[in-house]
Amino acid sequence: MNDSGNRSTLQRNLLEISEKQKLSAALADHIEHYFADIDADNFLEANLEELHGAAVQHHRLAQTRGAGQAIISLYTPDFDRHGWHSPHTVIDIVTDDMPFLVDSVTMLIHNHGLAIHRLIHPILGIERGEDGQIRRSAQRGAPGTRSESWIHLEIDRISDIALIDALRKEITDVLADIRAAVDDFAEMRLRITAAIDSLGNAKSNDSEEIIEFLRWAAKQNFVFLGYAHYRASADGVSLERAPDGGLGLLRRDDHPRFGHYRNGMPSRIAHLEELPSVLTLTKADARSIVHRSGYLDYIGVRERDAQGNVVGEHVFVGLYAAHVYHISTAEIPVVRRKVETVRAS
Repeated sequence: MNDSGNRSTLQRNLLEISEKQKLSAALADHIEHYFADIDADNFLEANLEELHGAAVQHHRLAQTRGAGQAIISLYTPDFDRHGWHSPHTVIDIVTDDMPFLVDSVTMLIHNHGLAIHRLIHPILGIERGEDGQIRRSAQRGAPGTRSESWIHLEIDRISDIALIDALRKEITDVLADIRAAVDDFAEMRLRITAAIDSLGNAKSNDSEEIIEFLRWAAKQNFVFLGYAHYRASADGVSLERAPDGGLGLLRRDDHPRFGHYRNGMPSRIAHLEELPSVLTLTKADARSIVHRSGYLDYIGVRERDAQGNVVGEHVFVGLYAAHVYHISTAEIPVVRRKVETVRAS
């Protein structure tokens, strides 16, 4: 039987469970949509009563959700309390649909050395009232609904309350970071234009190549996760973060993970003047917890005044898109010139 047939059989069996349990029509519809796009081939051996119970409990968790709120629950299912049983610990999440959610949460779990035994991730069209109560569940994109990500994970059983609390906080933090990066993404792209405009006073032989690189990065070759703007201090000795400065992961200069991302970078104006280019491409002193693991890539574009003096810097952090690691260096502005220089030496 193909996946479509398996999915139809799964849906029919789940519907029978809903009817047997005399679920309301609204909840039965929700269960149907919850499993509508599931890869049924991966659940041929699953206990359908457990799947159904997990979906009902997930719905119970998210019955009320405020605008922009992320709901997170960690529990080890007990039939008397949750209506179903599992040997694993469960993480249920409901939040606005955004990029990077599953990648980031699963990366966090793996970083703790925990295995994921089951993952279900329906994206549902949910209509809620002003009080945040679910009025209707539908397919993603249905008129009158908003897309919500419902993430259900079953991981290694955890009995350590401290670890449960730590995971809950880390998931809360990573979801907040994802929202900041996603909400500010368009604005970060606009700051690329500001960085390009600032090169008008650079008086550098490689300005055109740098501009081409920045435009290349903005064409889906770089995942922008954070931005900060720096200006020369009042005494002109060093760079300091501008009041209008932060977007995405760099909204807060006191962020516990990203507040020190510039460690090791020169800040004194005199040192910056000595650098051969106004462009810095390197790694930030902070590891990504969004999208995929690894140190954040750092793109710094220094601003100069009409006299050519360094007066500021635009800083972008993020990750190069995965496909960038599979293309020729000849296709990447700035990098190709560096490669040519090395080959010619």
